[in-house]
Amino acid sequence: MLALLRSGAIDGLSIGYRTVRGRIDPKTRIRRLYQVDLWEISIVTFPLLAGARVEAVKAADVPRLSRRRATAERAWRSLGGAADVPAPSGRRRVSA
Repeated sequence: MLALLRSGAIDGLSIGYRTVRGRIDPKTRIRRLYQVDLWEISIVTFPLLAGARVEAVKAADVPRLSRRRATAERAWRSLGGAADVPAPSGRRRVSA
């Protein structure tokens, strides 16, 4: 998902909410939302509102494993039967 955002392949936002307090101006027919319950935000290819776009993307933090888990995973990989298990850095181990 991060690669798609960085490349600009997807940049739309779909925002799901329930209006708690809002008002429609009778003259302009513009609806103003004063309070909403936010349910979800999804990244989509085609947003309903053209202006609902992702403008910036930060780097993703790779979760750190505990020292015990990292040691256990290294030991498991050294047995040779776990070439498809991701390394602690999030990268796949490739056997030479």
